[in-house]
Amino acid sequence: MRSARRAEPPRPRRRRGWGLAARALALGAGLAFLGATAAGLVATVQGPRRALTLSLLTLLAQWDVLHLVLDPRIQPRLQPVIVDPRPLEEQARVMENDLRRNFLVAHGRILLPDTPPVSIGDHCLWQGVYAGLTSLRYSMEPTRENLRLAEEALDGLALMASRGKPIVRSILPLDVPTEPPGRWFYRDERWQWKEDASVDSAAGWVFGATMALEHVPSRRARAAELLYRFAHAIVENGLLLRNSDGTPTRYPSLGAELPGSPTGALVTLAALEGARRHREHATLERARRDLLRDGQDLWGAYASGPVLWRNATTNHNIGFLALASALLVETEPERRKLYATGMVRLARLTWGGGNSFWLYLTRWATTRLGPEAPEASVPSVAGWLAEKDLHFRAARVQMLEWRYPFSKTKRHTLNSRRPHLPLVRWAFGPAVLREPLPVWQRPAADFLWQRSPYQLDDWRGYRSRPNGVYPGEPQRFAPVDFLIAYYLGKRVGAL
Repeated sequence: MRSARRAEPPRPRRRRGWGLAARALALGAGLAFLGATAAGLVATVQGPRRALTLSLLTLLAQWDVLHLVLDPRIQPRLQPVIVDPRPLEEQARVMENDLRRNFLVAHGRILLPDTPPVSIGDHCLWQGVYAGLTSLRYSMEPTRENLRLAEEALDGLALMASRGKPIVRSILPLDVPTEPPGRWFYRDERWQWKEDASVDSAAGWVFGATMALEHVPSRRARAAELLYRFAHAIVENGLLLRNSDGTPTRYPSLGAELPGSPTGALVTLAALEGARRHREHATLERARRDLLRDGQDLWGAYASGPVLWRNATTNHNIGFLALASALLVETEPERRKLYATGMVRLARLTWGGGNSFWLYLTRWATTRLGPEAPEASVPSVAGWLAEKDLHFRAARVQMLEWRYPFSKTKRHTLNSRRPHLPLVRWAFGPAVLREPLPVWQRPAADFLWQRSPYQLDDWRGYRSRPNGVYPGEPQRFAPVDFLIAYYLGKRVGAL
């Protein structure tokens, strides 16, 4: 059922009663989390690193409360602004056909993040998300075609792990034009690749591998082997991502330091757990025990947090991917509860953005094993799951606001010059958007859900240029973002 609201949204009136009630609810949620941290996470201190972890998490819990009280963008929009009247099913079919025709190379194994000249940036991350998408799609509709796509996507992850230590940032056939790749770029007679893999690269790679491990039986052994090789290399590297010459990459830490990347710690723990499906190894078991002793599971679950003045949605996105990966492969009930609680916490903190992918992914990951799963007994998780109707309503808004291919086409976007934007003052500087922009008004992005829904401008000065695939047309990004959110939404019964 679609709203009659069209095109330019009118400026909404501020409803103080609802705002105050929302803040009270948010404050209660934050205090509940603080209590859970104090009661549920305090354990016998087994070393200085664990003591530091618990101390920092206590401070971060208080920051959660402060964030929820101060942020004026605490509620998502619940009314879509629709410009494409096609049913979502038809839009998904168009995007799938376009993706298969124009964004897959190397016999379907490698996803192009955009049309040539291809950007190198987060290629491994998006390959992992694509592998997750195809694995999910096969689990929902186990056809021969969907199996082929899922198997080829995992083979693409194997290619990403064929160079570097243990993965690369990007690998492409030699004949694919790319943007200037910068340092750590190499070629041989068949391939071109860029090393310097990052925590983002690893988060996407492990997400794709764990999704294949769980959902593609014909590639389960292969996925477990890949996770084993990844985990073994990371442990040998001192919990760092390294280039082939042994030097650390620019963003290398996967649990090597504290405080370090929460996502990095989760990625390593998920890989170590998945590696056990291949075979046990004393060195890997010892590394896993050390990380758990130091509280890196707690750090990974609870330390990914908001930075109000930066809109750091990139870190949130890889945080959701890493939490989902860890929850997918974890077998210990108490740790499943931990990861589910951390995922729900992050979903609450980012609720105001109305991010469809994060909402659907959180519900799917925390309900996948049904009401008898350990995580279902956690009060904060059960409370979140009880709000299903509201979550589905909020998530549906941004699914209905796409305009494809326009929404995925690079273009000069300058919303900041528009009059009558719904702005609100806050404690951290100039006025900001009160609510997320409609999807079709936002700047084009490689993965919409990773970019701030409040971002007004991007691609300044961008003009059409020939790119070898669509002569004279601007580049387009692959529609993986819509598709993975769409199928997750269908899987949880929201669409």
